[in-house]
Amino acid sequence: MQQWQSVRKIKEGLVRADLYGFLTTEPNGIVAPEHEKAMPVSLLNVDDIETWLTAPWEEARALQRPLSSDKLVRLPIELAVA
Repeated sequence: MQQWQSVRKIKEGLVRADLYGFLTTEPNGIVAPEHEKAMPVSLLNVDDIETWLTAPWEEARALQRPLSSDKLVRLPIELAVA
């Protein structure tokens, strides 16, 4: 996370805000019925994290892929909110 300084609203003037982002990819079979455009990319092990942080883009971009559907569990809404 990075600190960013900017004027978002003139009334507030210069403010500091946390700046972050995340990489998305096409949704897998679990996510697509709920959000057909995208899902976050998940890095599942230390090697993937190291590649993402240090490798050239040509290598790191191979990590921009949907998580396989067997890695996710869809919960009924009443369980997800509890």
